[in-house]
Amino acid sequence: MKLFLAKRSFTSKGILLCLVLGLSPLAQASNSTSNKTLIDDGSIATQYEIGAMYAAGEKVPQDYAKAAQWFHKAADQGDAVAQWNLGVFYDSGLGGEQNSSKAFKWYKKAANQGDMMSQYFLGAMYERGRGTEQDDDQAYKWYQKTAVQIKATIQNNLNYYYDHETAIDQANIKALDLLKKSANQNNLGVRYLKGHGVPQDYKKAFELLQKSAIQNNRYSQRNMGMLYMGGDGVDQDREQAMKWFHKACGNDDPMSCDLYEALFLMDYEVIASLVMSLES
Repeated sequence: MKLFLAKRSFTSKGILLCLVLGLSPLAQASNSTSNKTLIDDGSIATQYEIGAMYAAGEKVPQDYAKAAQWFHKAADQGDAVAQWNLGVFYDSGLGGEQNSSKAFKWYKKAANQGDMMSQYFLGAMYERGRGTEQDDDQAYKWYQKTAVQIKATIQNNLNYYYDHETAIDQANIKALDLLKKSANQNNLGVRYLKGHGVPQDYKKAFELLQKSAIQNNRYSQRNMGMLYMGGDGVDQDREQAMKWFHKACGNDDPMSCDLYEALFLMDYEVIASLVMSLES
């Protein structure tokens, strides 16, 4: 995961671009405080600013562990931006051990306070089953909240004087459509693979599952392994199958771990048993 930390304030246009691209601005101390030494007075603002200074290396040596400590102080007091940054730290393992469950916890706290980027990343964690159980409905719910905020941001701040409502609606529709597609690529790929509700199309299934797998969806990674292992719509390729099973295994998918081991040992009796259990 790339690390992108949030500022306490940033432009609306920047928010929109970051959301569409899946990025967020880098954390930095505010201009009013970055040029002087800060002393902890117990306030949320000061604790956040100290954390941001350590994260950005402004006026102090860059130290992610100390940044995390200070963000934690502000986050514990309920600051949504500090909670978001703390989620990013745990998600990436910056300043300490990577912990998806704790990242999920802090993203959710901030998301429940209306933090837009936390809502987006919470949706991504639900979509991929990272730090929580995989849940497409929850993923869609949080992606939708993000898209609604995109519309509000455009409406309130970008001053579309020409064809105002049309521009807003188009931006909202495009953003929501992008997020919905991201949340449903795996399920739609499986539908094309099995011909459930759509014409069976291995090529379309492969394209959708590959996109989702690259986004780190463990179920899509397992499905990619299954495609290569069985030669469904692609040339049969044991190495590619093992590659995708290995990725899914690393994303806490026990079935993929078993498939990887069985394929490594070429134990086709076990493979057949595992495949049957998936299809049952």
